[in-house]
Amino acid sequence: GSNETIETELEDRLLTRPEAARFYGWKTQTLANRAWKNQGPPYIRISSRCIRYSVKDLVAWAQAHKVQPEAE
Repeated sequence: GSNETIETELEDRLLTRPEAARFYGWKTQTLANRAWKNQGPPYIRISSRCIRYSVKDLVAWAQAHKVQPEAE
């Protein structure tokens, strides 16, 4: 259906660092610092000044850091 098409288009989209930071609710510098420390989500270096983040990678990285609280 059309929803699947929209989802696929969003997942395949490449975001700038400011857009990717907004995805997590972070400041752009926080995402840059995490990239520098190899502690953030994967990114694509198109050139020294052109960094992009895949929406699919951002979602997967967030899911990998999901914490499931223990049931009481």
